[in-house]
Amino acid sequence: MNRLYAFLLVILLASCQTTTKQPVSLPSWWQTPPADSAAWIYGLGEGSQLALAQQQALANIAGKLQTQLTASLARRTQETNAQASDYVDRDLKSNTAQITLSHFETVNTAQLPTSVIVLVKVDRERLTQQWQQQYDDAASQLTSAMAVSAKHLSFQQWLDAYNLKDTARKADRLATFISSLSGQKRDSKWQVQLQHYLVKHPLSARIDGNNTLLNQSINRILVNQGVRPGRCNPCSLVASYSVSSHQNFIFNENVVTLTFHGRLTDSQGVVSENEWTVNGSSVSSKAIAERIALELAQRRIEDEGLWKAFGMEIKSEEGNL
Repeated sequence: MNRLYAFLLVILLASCQTTTKQPVSLPSWWQTPPADSAAWIYGLGEGSQLALAQQQALANIAGKLQTQLTASLARRTQETNAQASDYVDRDLKSNTAQITLSHFETVNTAQLPTSVIVLVKVDRERLTQQWQQQYDDAASQLTSAMAVSAKHLSFQQWLDAYNLKDTARKADRLATFISSLSGQKRDSKWQVQLQHYLVKHPLSARIDGNNTLLNQSINRILVNQGVRPGRCNPCSLVASYSVSSHQNFIFNENVVTLTFHGRLTDSQGVVSENEWTVNGSSVSSKAIAERIALELAQRRIEDEGLWKAFGMEIKSEEGNL
């Protein structure tokens, strides 16, 4: 029996001994990655699988570009005031994450016990060419839209230019990317030029509706978009609408259904038309229910945007129009 105990004790002690893990041997390209050159930008990545490791490597390359871009912008904005410099810097940081890195090659990979590591390189020249093509396309759109020199733009002409705000921002951003990647300074002021164009060619509009609350909302939205509402003849755009209400008494509540019918008209005729309803309810009175319905209609116009409320769908980085 004593021999059995002694044998079990030996096994127990042996099982409790700590097993020393052998250190993982990392490849030389991971420990000392190649330096960036005039032709290539390198990045390391690690992930549970190859695709994830490649994504991290590309993210690291984007991080390098962000540093280069920030330095480039710092040089470009030294002669501007502090407010403008801060705006450009914040604009860059908010958009660098949107960089799409293509033309990359996987140089090396290695399988570790729990992950995959990878070395990726991006073709600097081909990426520059891709961004240059995107810039040229954007510049072409902007040049075409701002070539219209009429004193009073039609609604469609104004809309075409207004909808290029995001394109102008993209073009300026691409110019900065190209400058950083190629080392050649590239000035681009499309956002400023487009803003000056819209100020010089404002859209004239008239509101044709008899509700003071809704008129205030529509007027405020138009002004915020650079439109001049008021008395004009001729007007580039007429926003006309009517509202009607219907009362019901349901479960001891006054329920008012308000119907909004809106129409946008330009020199060519009806641009869009829309009809929708909102419901307001009150246990107190019909007047309160009607006021609630009207406030809901006002909120819908302000939340959805003027054009959508009148039956148009327009995308803008500035928010709903």
